[in-house]
Amino acid sequence: MPLDGVEFHNQFRSVGLTEALTRLGIRSVDPDILNAHKAEQVALHPANFASRHQTIILMMFSLIPATCLVTAIYLFIAVGGPSAVFGILVLLGVLIGIVVASEHVVIRREAVWTEKVFGLYSHELTWRVPHQIITLLRRLRTEVGANSAIRLIYGELSQGAAVLDPYLIIIDRKTGARCILGIWNDDTILHIAS
Repeated sequence: MPLDGVEFHNQFRSVGLTEALTRLGIRSVDPDILNAHKAEQVALHPANFASRHQTIILMMFSLIPATCLVTAIYLFIAVGGPSAVFGILVLLGVLIGIVVASEHVVIRREAVWTEKVFGLYSHELTWRVPHQIITLLRRLRTEVGANSAIRLIYGELSQGAAVLDPYLIIIDRKTGARCILGIWNDDTILHIAS
């Protein structure tokens, strides 16, 4: 027959995640390592003073200019003359200083872990994940074939615009099997499935 010697690899069969991990001899990163890493990173990236005390910052940037304005009006009406003009100029300088300072106050909120779910064959992760972990993922993709129950979970610690220490988990929704493929920081792999 015409197709006797042809192998279709894993295009038409579906293998569960547990079986694929066993066949390939891949052991997940210990979930306790991921949990400890998450807790450590949240402790290393707390919110700053401006984020924890937003009410005080708001009061400072609204009450001080108002006080300067009231004082300037009082000086102009009560004292008058050149000393009042000098006092008003000093207060205007303080006001301008506060406005400039308020633009440079950085409110850094506490770091928060977020997770996004992707399909097994999503190519969106290839630019985010280090090459060694992508290679491991490709081996798993080849082994599991067309299993639609398998998803990827991409987690990252976000603090404002900064992304810190992402991780990648592959999960089988039918059986609940999970494998933490890796945790990394920029190009440095902290932990990888072996």
